[in-house]
Amino acid sequence: MQITFIYIILCLVFVLSIFTFVSGKSDIKRVNGVFLSIAATLILIDQFQEDERLFKLQVLLISFVLLHFFLSRTEFFKKLHFGFIGVALTSLFFLLIGPDVFHYNNFDISFNSWNVWILPFIGAGIWYACDFVATLFSQFVGFETRNSLEQVNLLFFFALSLFIGSFLAASFGVYVIGISALASSFYRKEETSNIAFSFLLISTLPFFSKMIGMQSVDLLVAKNVEGLCLGIAGVWFLQILSKSKANAVIFSLIGFFFHLILSILLILAFTQKAGFGGVDAYMAFIIGTAIGFVSFYDFALTHVVFSSSLLIGMAFGPMIINKELIEQKEVILQNSNAKSNVKSLPLEDIVGSYKIDPYKSSVLFKLGNTGDITEGCITSLSGDIVINKDIAMSSFNVVIPVDSLTTFNSMRDESLMEKNYFFRSKFPKMRYLVRSIKKEMDYYLLNGNFTMIGVSKPLPVQMKFIETKTTDGIQRHILVGKAKIDRTKFGMTPDSKEGNIVDFEFRVEITEI
Repeated sequence: MQITFIYIILCLVFVLSIFTFVSGKSDIKRVNGVFLSIAATLILIDQFQEDERLFKLQVLLISFVLLHFFLSRTEFFKKLHFGFIGVALTSLFFLLIGPDVFHYNNFDISFNSWNVWILPFIGAGIWYACDFVATLFSQFVGFETRNSLEQVNLLFFFALSLFIGSFLAASFGVYVIGISALASSFYRKEETSNIAFSFLLISTLPFFSKMIGMQSVDLLVAKNVEGLCLGIAGVWFLQILSKSKANAVIFSLIGFFFHLILSILLILAFTQKAGFGGVDAYMAFIIGTAIGFVSFYDFALTHVVFSSSLLIGMAFGPMIINKELIEQKEVILQNSNAKSNVKSLPLEDIVGSYKIDPYKSSVLFKLGNTGDITEGCITSLSGDIVINKDIAMSSFNVVIPVDSLTTFNSMRDESLMEKNYFFRSKFPKMRYLVRSIKKEMDYYLLNGNFTMIGVSKPLPVQMKFIETKTTDGIQRHILVGKAKIDRTKFGMTPDSKEGNIVDFEFRVEITEI
């Protein structure tokens, strides 16, 4: 329900912002800003651990912005420099939430602690600090214009505040600085709100990182650097078009259309190759966009770009998140990583002959470099397993049909079946035959031969027997494990970009014959 409400708000702001830009009417600009802060608040609240106090927190944060929106409509408060004093003082109302801790993205947040209530002072004071430094430099150095100096100051204070907010309270700290800067901007000229939206835009990043299960964006990865640069360049390009002396509105809207297409392609490029784009590259794009907002504090399309950036990420991001792969990951990881520090149960407890259930068994694999990892799974495993009283004499015969391998990309899967890779028409199956089993510290080491594309090579596999369960009257034993192979040793062409080492984890259910 909350996500639907966020969509409605962002769509409303997008339409109103386009109308405002085209018509030249600026009366509703600040109203759009309030709506965007509400959307950012709802996105932020979604990242908190479930807590009955969240509604109270949500109302208080939104009320904080609304209070200053209405107070700033009167000349009395503007003259009192309420932009700093009032915002800072009213932030103390956060103390009403109480001393109990909220859990937010591995951070424990208490509104009674200094590291939270100091954040509104930072947000409200950014422009005053910029004015002071610009005035100081102008007097001693003698600049003809302060515009460029103010822009440099804004970038400096933006970076410093971003660091402090993140250090003290993660992206929640960035958000609090953002709404405080926005509340303060209501008492000043319109252009001062752009830096506030930079903070708010960056505070939404955990929403997207949660989508792909990634904690941070690695800016050493080429596609993420590309996203960062495209975000900055996109705002810069639109800023140039909006300053055009001839048909600025038309050129800006055409430019914005291409900006939308480019941002969508940045996400969807992931479906062709992980190294071309994806949600993480789009997160870098959002960071670049935020930097662009600060760099051009008079940027006229801030609300349009802000709302569209979130809408595109929310709409197209889930399209490249393969639910089937996620489900396979969850099943395997719950039974392997969760048990990684647990010793294997003794195989001596399940002496007998078994068959692999192809419908309950799967292998999850991945290869590639950071930021360009290809993932997939293999299903329909079959075969026979014999557990001997003398464990070393046990045997495994596992058959893996090549047809069951998928990377969840039909075009890529088809190419993998060709001669340069798996050569399915000639080698339709892979096989793993275990020669011996040895008990190690907390797992069993399987030593066997793995056959792929007609080539057999030794392959050690770490395996654990983790559970026995009964389903529909049938007793099932669950085996999990992991290993890695060098695909080039089986005749595949080396490619450092695609990756040569394949890591895989498996979960196998066996039933007695």
